[in-house]
Amino acid sequence: MILTNELRIGNWVLSDRPIQIKSLTYQLPELLYIPIRLTPEILERCGFEPFNADYRKGNFKIYSGHHEFFFWYNDFEENETGEVKLNYLHQLQNLYFTLTGNELEINL
Repeated sequence: MILTNELRIGNWVLSDRPIQIKSLTYQLPELLYIPIRLTPEILERCGFEPFNADYRKGNFKIYSGHHEFFFWYNDFEENETGEVKLNYLHQLQNLYFTLTGNELEINL
C-alpha cells in the first residue's frame, strides 16, 4: 500500500498492471495501489547503467547491498556523506525530481 501523500503526478505504481498517476485531484483509494519495488532491471529501465556494484545516471549514483538500494551523496561544503535507502520506484522518482528538477524518464 502507498500513502497518497507519497505520490506525485507521474509516479509509477502497480494496480493490476503498471500505471502512471495522472491526477491527484481526488482521493486515491490507497488500497488499490502497490509500490513497484526497485530491482536492477527497473533501474536500467530508468536509464541507470551498471558500474561495478553501483548504478549511475549522470551524477546520480545508486549502490546496492544485500538486495537493497541506496542513493549516496557527498556534501562537500559540510564535509559530510550519507545515504538514503530507496525501496520503491516512486521514491526514486520523487528524489530524482527534487534533486534535479527533472522527471525521471522510465521505460516500463
